[in-house]
Amino acid sequence: MARDVTMRTAAFLVAVVLVYSAVDFAQGKDCTGPDRGTQGATLTRFTIAKLNGSVVSQMRHLYTNCKRIFGALVINDLTDEDNTEFLDTIEEVYGYVDIYDNAAANITLPNLRIVRGREQLSSASFLFSKNPNLVYFNAPKLHEIESGNVDIRDSPSMRCADRIGWKDMMGGRLTPQIDPNIAKNPCTCDSSCRNGCFAPGAENCYTNTFLGCSALLCPKRCNSTVLPGLCCHTQCAGGCSNYGPTNCFSCVGKQRIDASGVRHCVAACPPLTIIDRQTFQEVPNPNGRYNHGLDCVENCSAVNRSTFNQDCVEICPTDTEPDAGGVCRPCGDNCRRTCLGTDKAPFNALQADYLQNNMTNCTKIEGDIQLVKDSFTYSSVYGSYQPLNATDPNQLDALLSVREITGCISIIDITLPSLSFLGNVRTVGRCKSGPSTALGIYINSRATVGYLGLGQLRRVQGFAYFQSKGTCYIKTLNWDKVLNNATTMLIDQSKANCTGRDTCSGLCADGDGCSGPSADDCYACRFASLYGTCYSSCSEAATDHGETRPLFLDQTTKECRVCDSRCFPNQCTGPTSQDCVKCSKVTFGRQCLETCPQGTYLNTFTKTCELCSTVCQDLDDDIVQCTGPGEHFGPGGCSVCTGAIVDAADKVVSCVLSCPADVTFNTTKYNQDGLQVWCGVGYVVV
Repeated sequence: MARDVTMRTAAFLVAVVLVYSAVDFAQGKDCTGPDRGTQGATLTRFTIAKLNGSVVSQMRHLYTNCKRIFGALVINDLTDEDNTEFLDTIEEVYGYVDIYDNAAANITLPNLRIVRGREQLSSASFLFSKNPNLVYFNAPKLHEIESGNVDIRDSPSMRCADRIGWKDMMGGRLTPQIDPNIAKNPCTCDSSCRNGCFAPGAENCYTNTFLGCSALLCPKRCNSTVLPGLCCHTQCAGGCSNYGPTNCFSCVGKQRIDASGVRHCVAACPPLTIIDRQTFQEVPNPNGRYNHGLDCVENCSAVNRSTFNQDCVEICPTDTEPDAGGVCRPCGDNCRRTCLGTDKAPFNALQADYLQNNMTNCTKIEGDIQLVKDSFTYSSVYGSYQPLNATDPNQLDALLSVREITGCISIIDITLPSLSFLGNVRTVGRCKSGPSTALGIYINSRATVGYLGLGQLRRVQGFAYFQSKGTCYIKTLNWDKVLNNATTMLIDQSKANCTGRDTCSGLCADGDGCSGPSADDCYACRFASLYGTCYSSCSEAATDHGETRPLFLDQTTKECRVCDSRCFPNQCTGPTSQDCVKCSKVTFGRQCLETCPQGTYLNTFTKTCELCSTVCQDLDDDIVQCTGPGEHFGPGGCSVCTGAIVDAADKVVSCVLSCPADVTFNTTKYNQDGLQVWCGVGYVVV
C-alpha cells in the first residue's frame, strides 16, 4: 500500500544523494528523491534557497544523469531561462511527481515512462499546483501511473491537461482530478492524434497502451503503433516496443541484465538452483540471480551488500553474521558483540557499573579482564564508581557470553571460588595493561582461586602464570594443547593442597585433563558433548538441555549435533537433509525437504515431490510451476505456460511448447476445434 505523505517535501539537501547506493547503468543511475533525505524534515523552498543557494541548483545536483528516482521527483522554482537538461535522463519515478510553484511556461520530461506511486502525496502520485504561467506539460513517453491519482490545480494557464491520456496511464482505475477551469482552456491536438495529446503538433500525440487492449486479447498493455494488435509481455510496464520481456519500456516486477547488456523483465529473479531432471537433484542455476531492490544481480558484493538467502542486504538479519565471503550465516549464541575491556575502565579493573553498562552480552572483549581488590571494595582514591557485590556469586555471570579476550585474564589480591564465569572463553591474548604484556592468564600470590573452570579454553597467546596458593586442577590440564604457541609457557608457583580435589569427571577424555571438577570443565569428552558439557550419550544431553530437536553423535569430535529439521525425530546419521533415515515433511529424490522445490508438485499420497511437465516453464526466467502432472493451465496442471493457446475470452485453452508452424506468433487468430484462438510463447505467467 502506498504511503501517504501529508506535507509537501522539497528537502533539496546535497546529503540525500548519498542515501541510496547508486548502481550505474549505461543510460543513467539510480538516485534518491528529496523525500528520502537523512534530515527527516520538510523544508519550504524559501528556507532551502536561503540555506543552500537556488532550488534549481539543488535539483540539478539531485537529478543529473539519473535514470530511476527512488522517492519523489519534485520540480520547483523553474523559469523559462533555466536549463532543464538534468531532467532528460529520468525514466522511472518510484514515488510521486510534484510540479509546483514554477514560473516556466513549458515543462518537459522527455524520457519519463512510468510513475509507480509507491509513495504518494494526498493520495496522488502526479501533482500540479501553483504554476501560474505553465501552459504545456509534455512527457511523450509516459504511459503508466501504477498507483495513485492525478491532481491538477492552481495552474490557470495550463492547456491540454484534460486531453492527456491520464486515465489510460492509470489503467482505467481512476478519473484524474483536474480543475474544471483548467479544462476550459483551449487545446488543439493534431489531426493524427487518436487518443489525445500533450500539446499541439503530431509529435505530441498520446497513444493509448491500455484502454482498448482487452479487445485485442491483451491482458495488460499493448502497442498498436508498432503492429496492429501487438500485446506487450505481461511483465512490461509503461508499454513496449515489441512483444517479449526484452522489449518492455519498464518492468512490472524485476529486471535482469544479461551478459550482452539486454534487460529482461521477469516476475522474480531466476532461482539460484534448478532441478536436474536426470538426477532428481537441485543443482546450481547458471542463470541464477540475487534480489537487489528491483534488480536481479549476479552477486551481492558487486553492489556492496551481504548475501542472505537470495537477497542482497545491507545488514545481516538478527542471529546471523557475514562470513569472509559476505554471506549471512546463522551464529546463534556466537553472534559477535565486541566490547572494550577493563584496560579502558577507571583504574583498569572491573566494577559493577562498568560490567553492566559496557560488558553485558559481549562475545568478544577487546582488551583485558582484570579483577582486583578495589573491584569489590570501594576506594575513594578512584573517584565515584559502583563496586561488585562480593556476596553475589551470579553477578559475574554476565560474562558467560564472552568467547574471546584479546587481552589477558588478571586476578589480583582477591578470593574467588573459580573463574567459571569465563567458562565459555576459547581464546585469550596478552595483557594490554597490568603486570606485564607478556602474560595471558595471571593469578597473583595474594589471590585465592579454587579452580580455573575454563572448560572451553583452547588457546592462550601469553604466559599462564599462577602464584595463587589455592588453585587446583592446574596440573591435570594438558597445557601443551592450550599453550599451542612455542613461545608461551606455564609458570605454576601455586602450592595448593589439592588432595582429593584434582580428579577430573569420569566423562572427560583420558590424557587431556580438566580445569575443574565438573563435566563442564573437561578439555575433551570421553563419550559425547553438547554446548561444552560432557555427557554419556546424546540422549542424555538432549534431556539435560531440553533439546527437542533430534541429535546425532559426530564420532570424530564426540559432539552431539542437531539433525536437519526435515528429518523425522532421531532418524539421521549426519547433519544434512540427505542424512535422514526418514523424512518428517516431503521427499525429493534422496533429500528430505520442508516443501517441494520449484519445478515439482506434491504427490499427496506418497509425500514425494514429482517433476512438472516441461510445458510448465517460463523460458525467460527459468520459472517452472505446477500443481499437478497435467499439461493444462489450472489446478492439477501448469501454473505457468511455456506457450499458450488462448481463446477469444482470454482463457487459456492449453499449454504448449511451441506454436503451430503455420501460425504467425501473437497476431494471427486461427480455428481450433471450432474456437477462434491465437498462440503465444512465454505469454502466460500467473
